[in-house]
Amino acid sequence: MKPLRDAYRPSQPGRDIATKAELDQLSRNRATPEPHLHLRPDEAITSQVNEQVMNSNERRITDLEQRLQRMREGGERDFTLAAVHGRAKSDFDRSRE
Repeated sequence: MKPLRDAYRPSQPGRDIATKAELDQLSRNRATPEPHLHLRPDEAITSQVNEQVMNSNERRITDLEQRLQRMREGGERDFTLAAVHGRAKSDFDRSRE
């Protein structure tokens, strides 16, 4: 059987934007396991397709979480370094006087 084309592609610079809203939507739409009264599985192809879609969504959720975490950490680091940079510049300017 030929695998389905993966709907998820890892992010490339400038190709898509990671947002908290998309992460929340994908997390909300995660499939929750439901107990079945019968033990006979549906068609094998249906379960494979559902599994591929679920795996694709899980990879996207993981990627979004990692990217948003990197952006959060980068913002905190930049904020800290901006204060240090300003202090270093003022110290340098004072030393030249």
